[in-house]
Formats: sequence, structure tokens, C-alpha cells
Amino acid sequence: MIAAVTTAPGDYTKMKYFTIDAGNRIATYASRKAARETGADVFATEGQLADLIGADTKRLVRIWNGLPGVKLVTKFAAQKVATQRIWKTIQGLGELAGASALEPRVMCRSR
Repeated sequence: MIAAVTTAPGDYTKMKYFTIDAGNRIATYASRKAARETGADVFATEGQLADLIGADTKRLVRIWNGLPGVKLVTKFAAQKVATQRIWKTIQGLGELAGASALEPRVMCRSR
């Protein structure tokens, strides 16, 4: 699975790159280079996200609970389910009206 953004109806699809930092904040970038320059872990697919998180189910809960608009959880039944839910939720990141492709878009809930 590839993270992509459709730029306009009938237009081509661009790759979307995500970062996740030690504070579990997720951001999106239009280029891999820009994402790598942050020093955070970079991923572009659900599988890469799963690899970065590993078997740390507590971190998956912290990541999920940090996303805006989600129902808070205390645990997930399975790591794969958690990763799928996070992946699906972050797909809209970076598609804010009037957002510049050069600026990172961060998705996390204020604590």
C-alpha cells in the first residue's frame, strides 16, 4: 500500500511521506527529503509504520489516543488492527484546505 494524495480531479497522484517522532507526533511531507531532514522516523506505507512501532502495543495506544477526533482506547485486541486504524486515520493528514505542500502537517491531540 502506498500513501498518496490526489492533487486535483484528473491530476496525477503524488507520494505522501509521514514522520513519527519520540513524542508519537505524526506529520506529513510532500518529499522524502523534507521528512528525513526532521530527524524523525519516516514511513510511507502501513507496513513501514508497523515496522517502526514493532510490538510495542502501549505505544500504539499512545499514538491512537493522540490523534484528533478518535475515541480514546485503553488497549487494542491486536497490533495489526491498531496499525490499520492509525494508517486509515492519518490518510487525510496534509489535505487541509489551502495547505502548502512545503509545510509539514502535524496530527496530534494537545495534552
